[in-house]
Amino acid sequence: MPSTGNSQAFQSSLAQITEHINHRFTALNNDHPTPTRSEIDSALQALPLEIPSVGLGIEGTVNHLLEDVTQGLLKGHAGSRFFGLVTGGVTPASQLADILGTSLETFQGRSVTTGATASNIMGLACARDALLLNSKHLPKGYTIAEHGFPPPIHSPTSPTSFLPPIKVITVKPHGSIMKAAAVTGIGRMNVLDLPASALPSTEVTVGPVEDDPWGLKFDLEALENQLKDAKQCGQGVIVVVTLGEVNTGGFTPDIPVVADLCKTFGAWLHIDAAHKWLNVPYDTAMFYTRTLADLKRTFGPSPRLGTPAYLQVHASSSATTQDDDMLNDDVLKLRAWHAGLPSSLDCGIENSRRFRALPLYAGLMEQGRDGYTDIVKRNCEFAQRIARWMTDSEAGGQWYTLINALPAASNPSTTPTTTTVPLNIVLFRGSETSPFPSTDKSSATRLLHAINEQRLIFVTATSWGGVGALRIAVSNWRTGDEGEGDWEAVVKALTNAMKPEGV
Repeated sequence: MPSTGNSQAFQSSLAQITEHINHRFTALNNDHPTPTRSEIDSALQALPLEIPSVGLGIEGTVNHLLEDVTQGLLKGHAGSRFFGLVTGGVTPASQLADILGTSLETFQGRSVTTGATASNIMGLACARDALLLNSKHLPKGYTIAEHGFPPPIHSPTSPTSFLPPIKVITVKPHGSIMKAAAVTGIGRMNVLDLPASALPSTEVTVGPVEDDPWGLKFDLEALENQLKDAKQCGQGVIVVVTLGEVNTGGFTPDIPVVADLCKTFGAWLHIDAAHKWLNVPYDTAMFYTRTLADLKRTFGPSPRLGTPAYLQVHASSSATTQDDDMLNDDVLKLRAWHAGLPSSLDCGIENSRRFRALPLYAGLMEQGRDGYTDIVKRNCEFAQRIARWMTDSEAGGQWYTLINALPAASNPSTTPTTTTVPLNIVLFRGSETSPFPSTDKSSATRLLHAINEQRLIFVTATSWGGVGALRIAVSNWRTGDEGEGDWEAVVKALTNAMKPEGV
């Protein structure tokens, strides 16, 4: 078997990897965001059908990755013209720190999670157990984490009917909320969508209503009634609001009012605000809860059993030395703060995890407040520019319908003739006079292919009001940072898609 510890082979392969990363970093903005079909096929054909008996070794493995596998991957996934989903990119320092963190093989993280799914699972799990603590139907201190699933609640209106012990109330939730409800045992059937208004399935142009353009507002009267009834019968309620709905970028209206209702009736308020604007490695996100006790109750050790001995942290020495007397108060305070930090084992789903905190820290240190402010502003301005182009009758307005345009009253800082979208997402479809009218059920898919197959930019499909639509999500730190190349690529791809030949 080849020696994987050979220093010369490692140094040589490291140089290859470094050269590849450097070339990719330099050329990424001008590279095609997607591979060709033949490149994908070649990569698939290069994959072994089974693990080889004799390993390839360092050099053989690196050559295989660089020459065979990477050719079939999304080349521009971290580039400035990849507008599919809200993926962001990776800033230079975060990329280097991710490489460094992998080499350190350390155990860190706190509440740094893998993304929206893990964060929402943690949020609903914490909420679930916090709500059951004081349930009038259960012993004091009852949690699912410790005691398992409780019995259902008898319905006060029907002796033969039962209610779930926990339910979720939301409006247009992200898909990961549904997955979180499934994983935590709350159940997808117990997630109630409670909008003040609903977009009819036959809606095509989706004309916005000024106080609730896209149906993200709660029916506050219905919400209050739901919370009041739940409190009376002892049912726990998690209310989920959104800061950046996945299709429109819109925010849940009236969040302070919703928060007050939750406080009044003892419901848990969960805010889903998953964005990728930190531009750190993709499987990196953060979860916050008001108290550490909520995390430890659900993800910490059993209060009956304690932390397993092999996972306990043993300090090398707690004794005060003579040198400590020479330290200033700031250092001593930092030591005390560090000593009081909870174990990462008590604050997350995984016991074993990558050092995601390092590239996150590197990104924060590299960009600072001003750097991230610039990224967010630049991304939003790029999306606004696309929105204006799509509504200009002399430009994209000939062929496209912009779905998530803000009504003028929602954005008083703009003139009545200025088109804006809420954030960094452009939701659109072909106009009725284009080759891709919404009355044709295949139009969104055909338009998607017409845009993406040019390999200039990458967008994704979705559905809005029961009708197919497309989405441009601008979240990469590179987009619009180097001249007009990205803008020209967007206009070219969207224009070419409307030509009969598609080029």
